[in-house]
Amino acid sequence: MERWQVPVATSYKHQDLFDNHHPCFAGHLGFGLPPAAWQHLTDADLIVAVGTRLNEITTQHYRLPNAPTPDQPLIHIHPDPAQIGRVFETTARIVADTIPFLEALGARTPPAPPDPSARAAWRDRLHTAVLDLARWTPSEAPDGVDFGHVVAALIDQLPSDAVLAMDAGNFGSWLHRHFLFRSTHLLLGAISGAMGLGMPAAVAAALRYPDRQVVGVVGDGGFLMTGNELATAVQYGARVRLFVANNRSYGTIRLHQEKQFPGRVAGTNLTNPNFAALAEAFGARGLMLDTPQDTPSVVREALGHNGPVVVDVRTSLEHLSTFSTLTSLAAAAAP
Repeated sequence: MERWQVPVATSYKHQDLFDNHHPCFAGHLGFGLPPAAWQHLTDADLIVAVGTRLNEITTQHYRLPNAPTPDQPLIHIHPDPAQIGRVFETTARIVADTIPFLEALGARTPPAPPDPSARAAWRDRLHTAVLDLARWTPSEAPDGVDFGHVVAALIDQLPSDAVLAMDAGNFGSWLHRHFLFRSTHLLLGAISGAMGLGMPAAVAAALRYPDRQVVGVVGDGGFLMTGNELATAVQYGARVRLFVANNRSYGTIRLHQEKQFPGRVAGTNLTNPNFAALAEAFGARGLMLDTPQDTPSVVREALGHNGPVVVDVRTSLEHLSTFSTLTSLAAAAAP
């Protein structure tokens, strides 16, 4: 991209594929983004989709590009021909593996843009929008810790080769929004949205990369599904640091309830154990985080421990995601 100087946006859960600090980085097309986070990308006069199936989340509900007929030419490169043209009309279809295609593209001399200064200005405008969205202002919640405090501490303390394993859930919105990945980071997560991956993925990564900091970010519901893999971490001495966003709720489902069926909360409240005490029962280190002011020191202790750690983060339910609160959702649903 240094030679072509074109903006690059990454598909859902692939934020680590392109250095987020690079001036050509134009954002991560993730779940639940407000329109201001992606609509400026529709100004593109050409979309080149490489290695992505262009699913509902990445395309922002099939609006980037528009389905079935995009507003601009679409070139789709994918190793599976069945994925090309399945939803979108394409100007050019290329069946190819991603890496060889990009290597071949990089070896070519790019044509000079008709207006280099306009190209540079648009690239800079897109990257500035990314930086503006990523900027975090500390926020106090009435019923627990805003999970942004944890992500802010990880930004400050994690090395550039850290591995981050994510479960499915609203807590991930803080990480995707505020954590600017380097291409030397490794992000593990499922685009399907199924819960339970975070814990086993983090343990496996810690065993695979014993010399790297491996952080797992999971919700309380996800930990209740596969948290027993902590036994594997203890058995084999995996240096995994697990942060459990404990808001006592299936938060993503609760968000959809508040949007679609306001005032009708059903089946999303959780009665949780003390996850720090549970970790100690497994033989791991258990830490509790229930005040924002303690976040930097608790994160530092977790990252410095020579063994598996579980941090029970008593997070806010009111601050349901980085973009939504229960109060704002209720106001939006009011007649």
